Amino acid sequence: MITLSAFKGAGSSPVSTADMQQRFFNTAKGCEIANFSRVIASGRLNDGTEYNLSSNGCGSTAAGGYPGARSGRGEQFIALLLRDDQNIVVLQYAERGERFAEGEPPIRDDMVPAVMSRFRSIAFCRDKTATGDCSIAFGSP
Repeated sequence: MITLSAFKGAGSSPVSTADMQQRFFNTAKGCEIANFSRVIASGRLNDGTEYNLSSNGCGSTAAGGYPGARSGRGEQFIALLLRDDQNIVVLQYAERGERFAEGEPPIRDDMVPAVMSRFRSIAFCRDKTATGDCSIAFGSP
């Protein structure tokens, strides 16, 4: 599953980007076991945009943890949070399937660059022209 979310005006919040990542993605409420949220990479692009790439998941979801949650299913998502001085954009790639044990997610940290390289052609241009390079590229391992 791929999700793209945009939050107009949220980039100007006094909350740090690292705290936003934790607030958005590190929620144990919907998990029975193996809740995790780890930052894989973070930094700032040349245009000042902050980024935070994280691996997040739940080894076994709890029924009612979120709308439509099925008890006992494992899920993991890789989230790229982009933040400029006004807005936030989040690109998520998620996999749902069999439950998994703590420390054994389906997408290991060393696999994240290959997973994200699928999205090399996605560009977040905002104020730039469409011909300018405004993408975040993730190389294959």
